[in-house]
Amino acid sequence: ILTEWQQSTDSPEVLAAMPVLKLSDIDPNPEKLPVETAEQEGVTVLTHHVDSALTYLNLFFDASDLTVEELPAAALLAYLLGKLPTQEHTAAQLQMLTKQKIGKLTFATPVFSGKSSSVQLLAQMVCLNGQKESAAELLGEMLTATRFDDLALLKNLLNQAMMRLQMEFVGGGHQYAMTRASSMVNAADAAKEVLTGSSFIQWVKEQCAADDAQLNALMAQLKALAEKLFVRSRMTVSVSANSAELTGAMIGRFSVGAAAAPFAIEPFAVEQIGLPIPAPIGFASKASNLNAHGGKYTGAAYVLANVLNFSYLWNEIRVQGGAYGAGFGSRDDGTVFYYSF
Repeated sequence: ILTEWQQSTDSPEVLAAMPVLKLSDIDPNPEKLPVETAEQEGVTVLTHHVDSALTYLNLFFDASDLTVEELPAAALLAYLLGKLPTQEHTAAQLQMLTKQKIGKLTFATPVFSGKSSSVQLLAQMVCLNGQKESAAELLGEMLTATRFDDLALLKNLLNQAMMRLQMEFVGGGHQYAMTRASSMVNAADAAKEVLTGSSFIQWVKEQCAADDAQLNALMAQLKALAEKLFVRSRMTVSVSANSAELTGAMIGRFSVGAAAAPFAIEPFAVEQIGLPIPAPIGFASKASNLNAHGGKYTGAAYVLANVLNFSYLWNEIRVQGGAYGAGFGSRDDGTVFYYSF
C-alpha cells in the first residue's frame, strides 16, 4: 500500500489547490540598487544609499594571487582575526570591546566566479551610527595591528576550529561533497575547496597535530599574509552613505603595498574520491560544467533545477528511494551538480 501511494500522482484537484505565480506577477525589470562608485587615494569606494540607523562597512582585500598552498592559511587568518591580541589590546579586551561597539563582525574569504574570478578577504562590520567611529577604529586595529605570537592561544583556537568543522562536515556533508566535485570542473570551486572545503578541514587537522616549531612557522606565515593582503592596492571599500566619512580615515590606516596578480588557480584533476566521516550517513555528489561541453548558462537552468528537484528527484530518490535528501543545482558560471544523502 505504501509503495502504491508513493508512486501515485496527485489529482488535478490537489494540484489546483497549490498557490502558483504567473509570469505576469513578476516584474520583468531587475531591481536597481542605488550605489555610487568613486576612487579615493587609489581605492575603489562603493557608497550605498540606504536609510538606516546602522552603519554598514565592508572592506575587501584582493587575495587572488595566493597559491593553493597559501589559501588555507588565508582562511585561517580570517578565522583568527578578532580572536588574537593586538598591539593595543589583549584578546579578552578586544572581544569585550567588540561586544560593546560592533553589532556584527565577520571575517571571511569569499570567492567570486565568472568572467573574472577572484578570491577576497572580507572584513564586514555593522554597528549603530553612534558607535561608528570607535567601531571602525577597532576594525582597523584588528586588520593592521594583530599579534601573531601567542602559541598557546593559537593551539586552542585551532582545536576549536577543528571541532566546529567536524560538526559542520557531518551535518552538511552534501555541501562539502558538491564543493569537492565542483573543484574538478571549475577553478573558482578549486579555490573554495582549499578555503572552506574538505581539503581545508584536512589542513586544519594537520595544524592541530603540528609541533611548536611548525606552529611558529605558521604564525610567521600568517603575519606575512596580513602584511601582504591588508594594503590599499588590494582594497575595495563598500560603505553605507550615512557613514561615508569613515572612508578616508580607514584607508589611511593601510600602506600602499602591491596590487594582486590575476587569479591563476586551475581546476583540480578529475578523480573519484571517498572520505570517511564519523556518522552513519553517506553523502554523494557529481558535477560538471556546461562550458566544457559547448553549452552556455541561461536563466532556464534555474527552472530546470526546480523541475528536476520537485517533479522527479524528490519523488524518485527521497520518497521512494528512502534518501534523506537529493537535489540538482546550477550556477551562472556554468557549473551543474547533483547530490544525495
